[in-house]
Amino acid sequence: TIDTSENATFAGTVLVGGGTLTNPQSWGEILQVQNTGTNGAGVSVKDSNNEYNLATYNGSFYISDGTDERMTLTSSGTTTFAGALKVSYSNPAFDLQESGTSRFRAELGASHSYLSTIGAYAMYLRTNQTTALTLHSDQDAQFANKVGIGMSPAELLDIVSASGDARIRLDAPASSDTEIKFYNDGTVQYTIGHDDATDNFVIGGANVDAPLV
Repeated sequence: TIDTSENATFAGTVLVGGGTLTNPQSWGEILQVQNTGTNGAGVSVKDSNNEYNLATYNGSFYISDGTDERMTLTSSGTTTFAGALKVSYSNPAFDLQESGTSRFRAELGASHSYLSTIGAYAMYLRTNQTTALTLHSDQDAQFANKVGIGMSPAELLDIVSASGDARIRLDAPASSDTEIKFYNDGTVQYTIGHDDATDNFVIGGANVDAPLV
């Protein structure tokens, strides 16, 4: 129907171009642009300031700004963005899914940022495709190599203070000992620490309850 103002109303679906209209997902009324050739088909939206195009070509779907492609969606489902991808709303979250089930989430809170697995899964942080840090599902953390605090490490654990004393703190609850154990080939050889029962600093064997001196 075309009214006196030259506005056009279509009562059903609309096909632009050659071919036969297809609607395999049984949407409601649709506007379909077809090209029976090989140079693609698209829709252009333009005003006095900007132009954006939606187009399909060679098995992929494109969104462009009239000059450059900004998003590409291939027939395999891979999506490539030419610029930054932003998720912007209150407390935004971005989920990665496997077979429709969320497994990983990046989330922003009011004053914190979160990276988390969803479910009882470990998280692996890698460099050069090699695991550097494993966060286990029980919240244990395991480093694959040396750890440096305040420096690039030369030993398994290096601690350097840029100013002031360098300290390690061991704090056990009441009626418990604080210990450092020395192992060789998986067997404890010596232990040093505070024996809560005697309130002594002890050099011991398997623990400070068995003093050697």
